[in-house]
Amino acid sequence: MKHSILCLLCVLVLLCSLGVFTVHAETISVPGDLDGNGSVTADDAIHLLMFSFFPEDYPVADTTVCDYNGDGIITCDDAIYLLMYTFFPNEYPLTPSEDIIPFKRGINLQGLDGAEYSSGWGNTAYLGKDETYTNIKNKGFDHVRFPVDLRRYYDSSKKALKSNMSNVDMILDKIEAAGLYCILDFHGWYNLNTSDATQKDTFLTIWELVAERYKNRSNKLCFELINEPHDTEGGNLNATNLNALQNEVIPIIRQTNPTRLILAAAAEWNGPWKLSSLNLPTDDGHIGVVCHTYAPLDFTHQGATWDGHSGDQVHFDPNNAAQTKDLRNAFTWIKQYRDRTGIPVILNEFGVCHVNSKMDHDEATTWLKYVTDRCTQNDVPWTYWEYNMSFGAYRNGNWVDFIMEGLGMN
Repeated sequence: MKHSILCLLCVLVLLCSLGVFTVHAETISVPGDLDGNGSVTADDAIHLLMFSFFPEDYPVADTTVCDYNGDGIITCDDAIYLLMYTFFPNEYPLTPSEDIIPFKRGINLQGLDGAEYSSGWGNTAYLGKDETYTNIKNKGFDHVRFPVDLRRYYDSSKKALKSNMSNVDMILDKIEAAGLYCILDFHGWYNLNTSDATQKDTFLTIWELVAERYKNRSNKLCFELINEPHDTEGGNLNATNLNALQNEVIPIIRQTNPTRLILAAAAEWNGPWKLSSLNLPTDDGHIGVVCHTYAPLDFTHQGATWDGHSGDQVHFDPNNAAQTKDLRNAFTWIKQYRDRTGIPVILNEFGVCHVNSKMDHDEATTWLKYVTDRCTQNDVPWTYWEYNMSFGAYRNGNWVDFIMEGLGMN
């Protein structure tokens, strides 16, 4: 098989010499796109093959991204791999899924998902303090998720971002200065209805403006398209409509941010069970997917009366198959999707409500270990919900021991 493909490559080289194909060497923006035309074709495989024999005549700007077998050198094996990708992109991914999302464990920052920033209001004031981010970094987290309801920063009459977007800029500056990756999450528009042309246009325009505003920021900034989409409460984002919306907004962002990590959503509140219905580009190389789990909800949300849950104490037993079924299934679905598409998945919401709750702290630790152990076993990055409120890992000036023990960060 390998020799047949090498022969095919040689034929392609001959055709290239006759002018049927052309080769170029330009800076790589899409992994494997050696001619810089925005896609990976046989031309690129030919160029890589020629580079393996004549590196000075057929230069490659960044050889590290073309070393597909990881042996430290570029050979005909890598050219064969690149050619196979043009026929079977899912079976021959150009960017290992674990490299697309370059961070592993993080924490959510609440506040701007439901309000505007105020230096004098405790629920958002902490976001403007440098020590918040050095505290997070020094504890061992490598990223934060920054939920923002971007509608609060958009002037629909002018189709422009408002001046208060400078507060978001300021917070992003502090996050980056601390050396943390940041997921900028469009949070709060749970009931988006794309059958309403105004709503859809607003969503697409906001992302176009945000992408333009942040196009020169480092790739430590990532974009999360929408949080927990669903088709209830007036929304219409079932799997079909969500696929259509995300596949419309991704090219808009790519016009100004060709290599920035974009995190897409699964339907039904970022449900892992809906991963199989996602239809996303598999040749982008910079797309991941977000899932959430709080299963079993009556345990993790006990005391969350604001969310309709009882104040009664609920227990968790990791040996109770009925209680762990949804968690076990979640990681099965995540692995199946990642293996089928080559697109990585991040679990960027999970946590336990323990403030004003009867939550058993030892059981909370056990539940968190159950989740994070499976993240580690399946190479799934995670982001705990959240920093300093009712699920908070940091309360009253101290890290919460039983939370940090559960996260493996004590």
